[in-house]
Amino acid sequence: MSISRRGNGLSRGLPPNRGRLMTAQEIAAEIFRGHRSAEWVRRNLPNKKRMGHSTVMWWENEVIKSIDLGFDHSPQGGVR
Repeated sequence: MSISRRGNGLSRGLPPNRGRLMTAQEIAAEIFRGHRSAEWVRRNLPNKKRMGHSTVMWWENEVIKSIDLGFDHSPQGGVR
């Protein structure tokens, strides 16, 4: 999907692939394979997206990237 408009200089390509939006439960089960709880994910993972009053989600590729770039997923959590 590409938008190009003549005259006003707008030109836009596809948005970056950030993967799917995932809940804390999905991240705990699918990415950490049950080694971390959903509560741990909510408390420790960076880049949360607030979707409402209590709904928090993360982009799948951003979670994987933060782990690859040095996010400490030990029980104490946090960024190294």
